Amino acid sequence: MDNQIIELDFIDINAGINDLQGNPLFYFDGKNITDASFQRMQNGSQINITTDIGGFPVSQGAIVLPDPGNAHRYFLFHNNYGAYPSGYGVYEVRYSIVDMTLNGGLGAVTEKRKLLINDGLGLDHGKLMAVRHANGRDWWLLTQRKNSGLFYRVLLDPSGVHLLENQVIPGTFYEGLGQAVFSPDGQWHVRFTTVDNFTGQFVDIFQFDRCEGLLSVHSRLHYDENAYSGGAAISYNSHYLYISSFLHIYQFDLWAEDILASKKTIFTTLNPNPVTSPIFHLAQLAPDGRIFIVNGLIAANRIHVIHRPDRGDTLAKLKTQMPMPTYIGSCLPNFPNFRLGPLDGSACDTLGLTNFPVALWRYEQDTSNFLQVEFTDLSYYEPQTWAWDFDDGTTSQDTSPVHTFPGPGAYEVCLTVTNANGSHTWCRTLYLGVPNAVQEAESALPVKIWPNPARSAVFVGLPEKYLPHYALWTVYDATGRPVKVQRLWQGANEVDLSGLPAGVYSCTLHDDGRVLTNARIVKVD
Repeated sequence: MDNQIIELDFIDINAGINDLQGNPLFYFDGKNITDASFQRMQNGSQINITTDIGGFPVSQGAIVLPDPGNAHRYFLFHNNYGAYPSGYGVYEVRYSIVDMTLNGGLGAVTEKRKLLINDGLGLDHGKLMAVRHANGRDWWLLTQRKNSGLFYRVLLDPSGVHLLENQVIPGTFYEGLGQAVFSPDGQWHVRFTTVDNFTGQFVDIFQFDRCEGLLSVHSRLHYDENAYSGGAAISYNSHYLYISSFLHIYQFDLWAEDILASKKTIFTTLNPNPVTSPIFHLAQLAPDGRIFIVNGLIAANRIHVIHRPDRGDTLAKLKTQMPMPTYIGSCLPNFPNFRLGPLDGSACDTLGLTNFPVALWRYEQDTSNFLQVEFTDLSYYEPQTWAWDFDDGTTSQDTSPVHTFPGPGAYEVCLTVTNANGSHTWCRTLYLGVPNAVQEAESALPVKIWPNPARSAVFVGLPEKYLPHYALWTVYDATGRPVKVQRLWQGANEVDLSGLPAGVYSCTLHDDGRVLTNARIVKVD
């Protein structure tokens, strides 16, 4: 893997946007906007004016939304903070506008730091989050006055940004570190806040009206376990809420009659060490249906992953300390669910937009049987039926089936999803234990190795579509003697080098006796 040093000061704020093909357009670290060429965007400096070293320390302090009336414009909403009579903290929400048609397609900021909210009593610490309006086009954005029940409602539509009448909810919603999320279906809004060791932690769960932008049916869990960090995320199917609370990960069933009573602990860190133990902070549901949780307290080159959050309980498959190519701070990208359409049949379903279903899925190889593959449905726009074809004479109507293939080979797996508006099919080819087929398609097996040079370990990443039969990674010293042999699986694999002296090592990847890749790694003290 080629390493390139790019100066982006991500500490707590991490916002950005891609185009529909997944190509990055721009990034925001809380201070400046960086374009897709990793240069400062035209007029993109000092979006927030701060002297903080290393970024802007407000979790979820910014979010990027597409302009509902212009496919090439984006609104960057961001907190600002400073010294007010009531103390130092967050007091403003501002926004800036990016036009991607300018500067040769790299974009330029056309309006900067426009004031939207100025609350002299202070706002909550970040927690800027948005959800699609029930008309399928516009956006709702919520934030709150700190230590109160006053919520600000912002509507983004083709005519611009509108600050609507506030909503006041009985009770006190404390300022503190944490995270706000909407469920992927837009029906739930959750706010997790950890205040201090005396006040404790709060999980506030609301129902949300996407037509009016109003919260209702409030439930609250209050506990005190000295959580110094934490976050929240909701599964792709909007069934399970996960709270990452410092040393614990909790799960709630949003479909249960008593949501708070459904609380379960799915992981606890024992004998915590901020360097070697999993410490949990912000969480983010990714487009692939996994939930990623960043490490708390210190920067790390590892991240925690809930692989199957839709399943619940132990089936969610939490994996802590997953390797990353580089060290990351205490932030994750903050983005809404872009795959949410109109609320069909609602009073505000007035634009004629239709939820035509889109088929999408991912897969994961079983580590005990290389022919067994677990499929995860990622389809959107309200599919009602699922039809899988595994290209081996078998089919399934399950949402996310587990399938055992009859033997090694290349299989074109297809999923067709259907609702009352239409159907859509998406296919991918899986290579089970047939690396030659992958090599023919790619010219060479594209294996990634990082970091290189390395101190204690390297990570070897196999291409996603290659599901190995019996892949072995062999490390040779300068005399050609094998000093390390390890079996590898689909995806990222950690290879421990701690017992080897510093030097240059040759490596070979074999599967079923065939050499797939040769590489070199450098071990340093």
